[in-house]
Amino acid sequence: MPVRVRKTFDFSKMGTATPILVSKMLNQVASLFGEDMKRGVARQVDTQNRPLRPLKTATIRAKKRKGSIMPEKALIDTNLMVGGIYTSQRATPKNMMAVVIVPKGRGAARKGDRQKIGVYHNVGSRPMPERHFFYEPGGRDRKMPRLGKTFDILYKNTAEKIVRSAHVGSSD
Repeated sequence: MPVRVRKTFDFSKMGTATPILVSKMLNQVASLFGEDMKRGVARQVDTQNRPLRPLKTATIRAKKRKGSIMPEKALIDTNLMVGGIYTSQRATPKNMMAVVIVPKGRGAARKGDRQKIGVYHNVGSRPMPERHFFYEPGGRDRKMPRLGKTFDILYKNTAEKIVRSAHVGSSD
């Protein structure tokens, strides 16, 4: 009796699909990071969901005098720094890196480089306390309570798509 073998998996298809699917996933991750950082500041919590240190009374008064949009909230003055967080570089199949940044600032915002101000707030400096709002995935943010489950689902779905891309239909 002859044995019949049917090919149901083609690794070359997987090799073609993987960079495309992974670059799409990286861009989704970058978007999630940016939006989550904005939501965290709006809720006044850091990347680990801990409350941001409240502003001192003198800081709130100074922000009111200069017309701040939300004088009692940390990290929100003109909303140029946090509101402007964006993906400056999108991942592609040939360059698997997406970059999320705080904008440098334009016009009136040039008084202070928003990126430098963001770093200053993120790590803290005497006399200002740390208000860690910007993710550092390879550093202190190995655990991401707000995004961890979402990322797990995204990674799993991408892996499943990669495997499905290599499946050969029953007619092959």
